[in-house]
Amino acid sequence: MNETQTLSLGELKKCLAKLQERYQLDDQTPIFLDTGWDSLQEISNADLSVEQIQHYQITDIISQEVFQGYQLAKEDDTIKQQAIIIRQNV
Repeated sequence: MNETQTLSLGELKKCLAKLQERYQLDDQTPIFLDTGWDSLQEISNADLSVEQIQHYQITDIISQEVFQGYQLAKEDDTIKQQAIIIRQNV
């Protein structure tokens, strides 16, 4: 199973610094999200937050294939949690 490499905050900072230098971007340059539906979505400050997530996996009962993902953690969960930066309401 191929696991997606999640972009870290440090990697994002480095990437943005390279883009800023290469394209002479300034602090007023807007950031959009390509939705894949022939449109671009604005990202506002209010859309960004820090949330706790937890890893999960489920097994397909027919094929026995294992699928993994992340979900928002619940306050009463005892499963290992991780803080992330999330873009809400995509």
